[in-house]
Amino acid sequence: MRIFGSIRVLCTLALLASASVLTAQTPPSADPAITSLSVMGVVSDFKPDTRQVIVTTAAGSQVTVTLSDRTVFMRIPPGEKTKDKFVKIAPTDFAAGDSVFARGRMSEDRKNLPALEFYVMSKGDIAEKRDRERADWKTRGIAGTISALNADAKEITVDARTAEGPKPIVIAASGETKFDATLPIQFDSAMRSRARLRS
Repeated sequence: MRIFGSIRVLCTLALLASASVLTAQTPPSADPAITSLSVMGVVSDFKPDTRQVIVTTAAGSQVTVTLSDRTVFMRIPPGEKTKDKFVKIAPTDFAAGDSVFARGRMSEDRKNLPALEFYVMSKGDIAEKRDRERADWKTRGIAGTISALNADAKEITVDARTAEGPKPIVIAASGETKFDATLPIQFDSAMRSRARLRS
């Protein structure tokens, strides 16, 4: 098994991008989704005849990922972060719009990568997970605007949206309460956890 120190690359990328002096021999990538050993983005095109995948990052950069018989293909179920939960797939089990993470050796111009590993999170899986989360929120959650905070009593008052209009509801927080500004499905969180395991 090939081991890449991708986590070290990810950690130092921000420092490299902010450097004020750059040499012509080592052109940097301003896109954090592209490193010397990987690319993360969405499949925007696939050319079966050449086995090349065009991966577009969140910043709009495009990298041509070349697949081969040596490439390992894995599907990541949404929310999973450990390798034992990843599922081996066929080389054709992905489609345009799927989120992918490819490992290999990036070209110097940061535009081509022969993939040794190709991880996929399908847009269908992501949509299904979001639908389940929305359904769960409808039955077990409330939505509204915070109208008051009581730090001493550890209480939060929320003006919840109801059919009759805003209704104040007091939520008791505890040491086990988890706070999150958003509820994203982050593909990169799974890959960063994977990178920590392999670094």
